[in-house]
Amino acid sequence: MEILSTKSQIKEFKDESLIWMDMIAIMREWKEDAMNELEAISNIIKDENLSTASALIKLGNINGRIEAINYLSVLPDFLITNLEIEKDDTKRK
Repeated sequence: MEILSTKSQIKEFKDESLIWMDMIAIMREWKEDAMNELEAISNIIKDENLSTASALIKLGNINGRIEAINYLSVLPDFLITNLEIEKDDTKRK
């Protein structure tokens, strides 16, 4: 994977960018909403003893959204780690 940004640019974006701060705030809201939806559906499934495919698919969709949010929220750290690995690999050659 080729990363065009430098480590310092990514750190600056992560620590100082208002756009990134807004994105993180939105992702936190999305995650909270998804967690609430997950809890509500889980309670319905438990109370009504449901195990239908549609209910399980819905739970899977919500869990997928939560995982995507978790992934996106650490994307700058992921890029930094890849740059560090790339730097170490270059040193070894």
